[in-house]
Amino acid sequence: MNRRELIKQMGLGLGYMSISPAILNVFQSCKQVDKGWKPEVIPLKLKGLTDVMVDFFLPITETPGGTDLNLTIFIDKLLLGAETLEMQNLFKAGAYAFKEKLERTCKLSIDKIEKMKINQILKNYCDLSETQTQIVFQNLDRPFNQVETQNREIYLVYHFITKVRYYALLGYFTSQDIVEDVQQINPNLGYYNACV
Repeated sequence: MNRRELIKQMGLGLGYMSISPAILNVFQSCKQVDKGWKPEVIPLKLKGLTDVMVDFFLPITETPGGTDLNLTIFIDKLLLGAETLEMQNLFKAGAYAFKEKLERTCKLSIDKIEKMKINQILKNYCDLSETQTQIVFQNLDRPFNQVETQNREIYLVYHFITKVRYYALLGYFTSQDIVEDVQQINPNLGYYNACV
């Protein structure tokens, strides 16, 4: 092996070693599902609701769906590791606000509401006009303590929905199954030869 090739290999090796083990743990641990897994940020009672939402945003088609990739686990671990305690609490408050909204609308407890009904209600929250979408995101840009009292419930609901959607899409498009099998991206991009 020549010196140039050795330097390239050492550089790659150091790059691989410098990847944070915690980030790798998040991605790898979501592949192996423990049947007794309990979320740390997502309220335990609302784990099923989060699964339904993940499937709503990423349904099973020719490609794997969100729950096939265990994205609820991914969302929970990322919330725990990447969000502040204040944002985790806001996420939980949003989850409970959405649950209460569902229960009021359906006049049933959350565990008795059918998945199709949740999907219909979620569709109503997501199918907004351009103007309504701008208003929602302008409100979400404000800190929670600056939101008027009468708008806090809708703020929390949309905060929860957008966070689940954002992290589900992030987990989906960065999962190994999707990157290698569906997008067919080659993670080994080759080597750079400056003096050819």
